[in-house]
Amino acid sequence: MKILIIGVGRSGTTSLLNGIAKQGYTKIHEPFGPKNYKKKFTLSNDNIVVKTIFGQLPKNYKKEWKELIKELIPKFDKIIWLDRKNMNKHCESFINLHYRSSLQPPTSVFKKWKIEEIPK
Repeated sequence: MKILIIGVGRSGTTSLLNGIAKQGYTKIHEPFGPKNYKKKFTLSNDNIVVKTIFGQLPKNYKKEWKELIKELIPKFDKIIWLDRKNMNKHCESFINLHYRSSLQPPTSVFKKWKIEEIPK
């Protein structure tokens, strides 16, 4: 089975990807993200789970993001869309992401944290 996870950043897409991968799936993490621009994306495996984030496009893709998603969806058996219901918690999670990424050396953005740990 081929599964596509589409979500907004900080909505739990990585956790879901890893959970599905533990069930015997090959995982592809953000094939159109900044770290994977130069890698060729193929769907050669039947048991595969792919996670992408809203707005990520292949480097030389000339169309809009929604066109890419329309091209991808027919290639998968299951599609999972993820979002965050609580907008305040979502914004706090983005702040944590950017703060932890800016530290030298950067610290994990996946470990438990509290908003009080982040300077104003």
